Amino acid sequence: MKAALLIIDMQKDFFKIEACRPSLNAALEYANGMAEFFRKNARPVFLIQDTEAGGDLFEGLKTAESDTRLSKDFSNAFWKTTLEEELKKSDSDFLVICGFSAVSCVLATYNGAIERGFTAALLQNGVASNKDTYIQTAMETCDVISYTALEYLFKG
Repeated sequence: MKAALLIIDMQKDFFKIEACRPSLNAALEYANGMAEFFRKNARPVFLIQDTEAGGDLFEGLKTAESDTRLSKDFSNAFWKTTLEEELKKSDSDFLVICGFSAVSCVLATYNGAIERGFTAALLQNGVASNKDTYIQTAMETCDVISYTALEYLFKG
């Protein structure tokens, strides 16, 4: 297993939406922890931004120069981007996905990964939305992986 972390749409403009802020702040903590873990284990971190939302990544998102930044025009981060090629260059076959929004861009990217032959899972507690029921739906319909499980898998 060669994993990559995809952090979807953790942008300033989304943190301005009152209904989204609580879950975004919670997901941010997990995304930051997982990004640090991936970097420490020499695995790639992809920071994916929605061009329609405009603006920069949220200042609370901890980034590194080694991270790969990609912009997307569609919900699915694979659609009309270089994401698939970048993942293949990094020899990644297992994708851990987190970020915003649970039943839109996160779910579309998860499905895009599966359609392209990657194994994928959502990061437990790492997905945000404007409604908790949307987060629950994503967690119930997708494979989910915890930080603890990833630590164990990386040891092997």
